[in-house]
Amino acid sequence: MSYLAQLANKAQFDPYYLYERDIRTFLHNLPLTFSPLQGENMARFLEQNGYFTFSFVRHPFDRLVSCYKDKVENFQPGGPGEDIYRKTNGNTTFNNFLQMIIENHKDSIRPDWHWMPFYEKCYYCYINYTFIGRLESFDESVKYILLEANLTNIIPLEQATMHLLATDQGSQSHKLKKFDGKASARTLQYFAPISKLMIMKLYEIYKKDFLLFGYNIHGLLD
Repeated sequence: MSYLAQLANKAQFDPYYLYERDIRTFLHNLPLTFSPLQGENMARFLEQNGYFTFSFVRHPFDRLVSCYKDKVENFQPGGPGEDIYRKTNGNTTFNNFLQMIIENHKDSIRPDWHWMPFYEKCYYCYINYTFIGRLESFDESVKYILLEANLTNIIPLEQATMHLLATDQGSQSHKLKKFDGKASARTLQYFAPISKLMIMKLYEIYKKDFLLFGYNIHGLLD
């Protein structure tokens, strides 16, 4: 965490910084990508200093629905949803949002940070993470991290619960359950009118995320 603070140009790191402030604002100040040399240097730094490293993943299509609801349906000028709002003249349907992602990928336009594939932004090729958690079982994963990293004196276990965005309320339970790799019921509803061709194009864009983390598209092509 000290290393992340340095990347964000923090002169001194307060261990309560991430806990008491808006973590999203903090993360948005970090560099989006690293060069291979930077990635190797970061991995070496973390390993040599014995840091407990972790990352969280989520079903790729659950991410797309969440991003759409938070960034497009709740459009704010200057936010990530502005691009699709401009390109569609305000016709910001879920289908058009997905089509924009496909077209940008085809034209090699770098995706927005919010829906960029995990493998492109979380440095899995460089960092041997101590733990990779799933948003589907977030509460239990966070408790495990707090215990393993000896952080319970900062964040008590009873406070290790998911604070959902309003757009994610009711989307799924984040308690521990048997993992099946499937998309949430809400995502199945959003994708129901989407063509199989478009779904397969999106699958190809996020294919590495699906394969790396054991997710699937069962129920999405029925």
